[in-house]
Amino acid sequence: MDAKLEIISFKLNPYKKNEQNFSFLDLFTKKIESSEIRNIYQNLVNVLDNPSDSSYHTVGKKAFTLIGEKSGYSSNDKYIYGLLKGGALGNGKTKGNVRDKNEEEDLDGNVINDKYFFIIYFPLEDDKGYVLFQSYKDEGIRKVFIDTIMKEIFSLEGEYKKPKIEIFYPKIIKDEFKQNALVKEIKFTDRQLSSKLSDESSFQSIANEFKVEVKITPVGGGVATRLYRRFIESLGIQKIGDNQLQNFDKTSIIVQNEITKKVTHFELGNEFEDIKPRIYLNGRINFDNNELPEYDSLKEYCLGLLNEIKTEDEENLRNIRRNDS
Repeated sequence: MDAKLEIISFKLNPYKKNEQNFSFLDLFTKKIESSEIRNIYQNLVNVLDNPSDSSYHTVGKKAFTLIGEKSGYSSNDKYIYGLLKGGALGNGKTKGNVRDKNEEEDLDGNVINDKYFFIIYFPLEDDKGYVLFQSYKDEGIRKVFIDTIMKEIFSLEGEYKKPKIEIFYPKIIKDEFKQNALVKEIKFTDRQLSSKLSDESSFQSIANEFKVEVKITPVGGGVATRLYRRFIESLGIQKIGDNQLQNFDKTSIIVQNEITKKVTHFELGNEFEDIKPRIYLNGRINFDNNELPEYDSLKEYCLGLLNEIKTEDEENLRNIRRNDS
């Protein structure tokens, strides 16, 4: 099912920007009159799995709920984890019996369930946290779940707006990608005036400008990322009209991870730091007979990755202090 992991960083968004004491500690002290993780976890349970209501939490055409026995928290490490079940509503769809094509059941009012693992990390003295969210090839409930917890858990009327979020790519994942990736295709795209391509009036009469694309594909192999910059520079001596290839407006590449065999398409800036690799879980964790992530293996991997993120943040903070001193 192409299980993958996405990491979302989020930052508290106070109404009064000039106040310097905003933090998760401040938010929860005001919101639930407690900064204990067990009480913050209970706040999440009340939103996703209300003990007084057995229905799913529904947002638009998606619905989900918390599986209590697979969820919990760590007071020491300041994170909440859990397993969700949910997906799109089955309205307008039917369920058929594989052994009898004439047997059919209306799915209106039902939820087409998948299971999704998550960790929410929020150091109380800080204003920045992370969500690690495991999903599949399609988006599933990712967007509505993130939106729900940002609204219901990490905002407070009159004090904190919904946090700002962005996709986060840990350095350890980027480094692994660069080490194991091969460039399988490079495409240069540029717009050039027809007069720069040819002085033939008949050619210039076709169009005032042309979109020029040059695609380069290593046959039977790929270019290692450590050789990529040298490779581009050697191609850059080639000139189309007035521009060298390396000066074209846009460079897009296709890269394959030699370990996972997954292919990634992206536009490239000046360096490979611009790469934003997806974290596919195949080869990183164990899967069951239905090709679904095994819970314990997935949780262990996510906690290990969270520790790497903490280490990266601490290193970045040390560098900032070093530069400021």
